[in-house]
Amino acid sequence: MCKEHCSPASAPETQRIIVTMKEGLDEKQKVEFIKDFEEKGGKVVDKLDAINMLIAEIPADVLTSMQSSLQGHDVVRHVELDGEVTIQK
Repeated sequence: MCKEHCSPASAPETQRIIVTMKEGLDEKQKVEFIKDFEEKGGKVVDKLDAINMLIAEIPADVLTSMQSSLQGHDVVRHVELDGEVTIQK
């Protein structure tokens, strides 16, 4: 284990994103998409199958390029940054 010269600051910063997939996909399409996403550096942290959503982490330094390719992917309906949601009274 690295204690002296390694620090958490040396680890790449990640962003959490929400990926909404299109309706009507079969399980094979979803599995292939997740595999491709993880090969490109992303990590799925939660799957919400009932609403076709993934919560994922992606290195911040590849977010912009990967987000645009995700938006054009044939199984993806929408991609957005994860964050706190509030309502206005």
